[in-house]
Amino acid sequence: MSKYKIITPEQSYTFSEYFLLANPTIDIVAEFEYGYDRTELQFPRYFADISYLEFLQTGLTAQYKAF
Repeated sequence: MSKYKIITPEQSYTFSEYFLLANPTIDIVAEFEYGYDRTELQFPRYFADISYLEFLQTGLTAQYKAF
C-alpha cells in the first residue's frame, strides 16, 4: 500500500475517473488492497490461414503494452 492516500474518502468517483488518476495502476489497486500480475496469455492454436494476423497481433500487443 502506498504511503499517502490516492483516493479521497469524502469524494465520489465514477468508474472512468479512476483511469484519469495520475498515479501508477499498482498504487491505485493497492488502495483497495488488491494487486495484479502482467502475464502473456496463451490461447488455443488455430491452424487455418488468417490473412490479417500480423495486423491483429500488432494491434493487440500495442494495446496491452499501454497498461
